[in-house]
Amino acid sequence: MRPIYETEEDRTKEQCVFDAIAKKFSCQCIVTPKLSVADRLFCTRNGELVAIAELKIRTNPYKKYPTYMLSAGKHAALTSIGKALKVPALLIVKFSDSLQVTTLKDTYLKEVGGRYDRGDSKDVEQCIYIPIDQFKTIEVKDNDY
Repeated sequence: MRPIYETEEDRTKEQCVFDAIAKKFSCQCIVTPKLSVADRLFCTRNGELVAIAELKIRTNPYKKYPTYMLSAGKHAALTSIGKALKVPALLIVKFSDSLQVTTLKDTYLKEVGGRYDRGDSKDVEQCIYIPIDQFKTIEVKDNDY
């Protein structure tokens, strides 16, 4: 079994971002069980499901790289569930300088990629590369997250 790298601090940061999104869009961000494909279900105040979302928190600025790399397996699972539920699958990224969102599409450039800094061979896998200009800024106040 793979190690779980997510910490309590990571979960706290994630919750702050989702709280800011819920406030901005007057929606509910429902927590999914640990290790679920998506981090949250976005619902209207009446409980109607409108999207599923995965959140990534990065320490680099938004425009540092021309693409955003995501596990191809994660992408396939998110888009599959989104289609099954008939809602968009969103990827939200909290960069060091902004909060960005994109609706995942079916196809992107695919190549092997990943992390080499943890010494975990399973961190290197087939990845998709989303052009950075496909993200849109979510305007929230700095003190909202």
